[in-house]
Amino acid sequence: MSEQGYQSPATPDRRLSTPEPQRAGSCKTPIQILYEHGVVSGDPPVFVMEKAEGEAHQPSFVFSVMIGGVKCTGAESS
Repeated sequence: MSEQGYQSPATPDRRLSTPEPQRAGSCKTPIQILYEHGVVSGDPPVFVMEKAEGEAHQPSFVFSVMIGGVKCTGAESS
């Protein structure tokens, strides 16, 4: 495979809007990727459980994460 026309950036772009592509066979979760980004950038993420509800056999959780001054909240549905 030729690398003509590809120029490596002088410094890697570490913004959240440009995540590193996952390699084939990579088993990292989005949480692992976010945490690794935070460690590299010097601003590790802070996770907070906002809400837990539902039956004991099928609980539902809402979490928020703050990294770099940005706060996001999400819930996973099963």
